[in-house]
Amino acid sequence: MSTKTTSRKKKLTASLPSEGELHIHFPNDEDWKDLKKSLGLSKKHSKILMEVLGDIVMDIAQITKLKKAQVKRSDAIRRIQNLELRLEQTIKTLRIEGKDLIEILPLSALEDVGDLFTFAAASSATEKNLYPKDYLKDRQSMEAAGTLMTLQTIDQHYAHRRRDLGLLHGADLLIHTLEKIQVPLKSWLERNTQNTGGRPKQSIRELAIQRLIHFAPAILGSKPTPSVTGPFMQMATLSLYYCGFPEDGLEKAIATELRKWNAFKEAAEE
Repeated sequence: MSTKTTSRKKKLTASLPSEGELHIHFPNDEDWKDLKKSLGLSKKHSKILMEVLGDIVMDIAQITKLKKAQVKRSDAIRRIQNLELRLEQTIKTLRIEGKDLIEILPLSALEDVGDLFTFAAASSATEKNLYPKDYLKDRQSMEAAGTLMTLQTIDQHYAHRRRDLGLLHGADLLIHTLEKIQVPLKSWLERNTQNTGGRPKQSIRELAIQRLIHFAPAILGSKPTPSVTGPFMQMATLSLYYCGFPEDGLEKAIATELRKWNAFKEAAEE
């Protein structure tokens, strides 16, 4: 950075602030002039950089707005824990008293449960072969009658059979459905308890860096490289600094994102 830039490092703090404390903005007139002079960009390339930084700032403003509307993480986790507990309790109850469903629920409700499942899904849920045993005979009869064999006609033909699945296996189908929701929730909560904290991930900073990497060839006329003294590193660090990102850890974050970007491109080309 230039001596002029160094003298204005008032934003630099001992530790990186959280994303909620960041105040991202487009460089003011004085900073923008200094940025163009430091990078030595032509009028055409400086215009591209201006558009890219403008888009980054607008996107971050929208992301920040959406984040403010979200519930706190602690509240969200508490709600997920309550939901997972209720699902687990419901599953346990169904395992014990599921056979009483036929006496408790209206038959129409059980039929609706069966109607939600294909024969394949119902077979997987009950670990039984629930496909119609007379399928080939039915198919021959339908073809002999001149019926066009489509998924819709097959679905209509076996609609009553699928509704019967709810009457015969309603509890198992409900348990299977609830487990598809409860098991991933429980797994996520278990992983979350292993989160010991540490510095929060700077996803907004990553977004900005990735956008600069993408447009680097158009701005600099060459591919971005992780060299500390290279044109891309200078362009990225100065641009992000003037937009309000703290300089602390910036070069390391840029190099990390650049490695990810190159690895992704190499994998895509294979």
